[in-house]
Amino acid sequence: MENEWADWKWMCRLIIIFSGGFLTIFILLWLVIPAKSFIAGLLLGGLISFYNLLYLARRIKMASLVAITGRPGLRGTGMFNRILMVVFAIILVARFPEAIDYRALILGLFLNFVLLIIVAVLFMRKRRL
Repeated sequence: MENEWADWKWMCRLIIIFSGGFLTIFILLWLVIPAKSFIAGLLLGGLISFYNLLYLARRIKMASLVAITGRPGLRGTGMFNRILMVVFAIILVARFPEAIDYRALILGLFLNFVLLIIVAVLFMRKRRL
């Protein structure tokens, strides 16, 4: 059990580091590259994706603790809240189409899930060694 929590913390830490790195790169690119609307879309999508991934991880951790203790409590993984965050991003894109590119927003929304797959592959390699 203790080893599983250590693995969980390792994966969360790696995802936070990778996401923070990508978001920092997006901010630096936004400052340098003239295609500001595209980078702004990537940044907004990446931020929403990062929030959704952290929120999902927190809800899953809480649900696992409820399952372990056997007490009734938390229900669901917060899907409605995560959908609302995406809708919020879409509303921002509709409100400011000249400032935020919708295609980049869609790409940015998938950023952390791609990072999650990369971290899972790294985790499987680490576990194999």
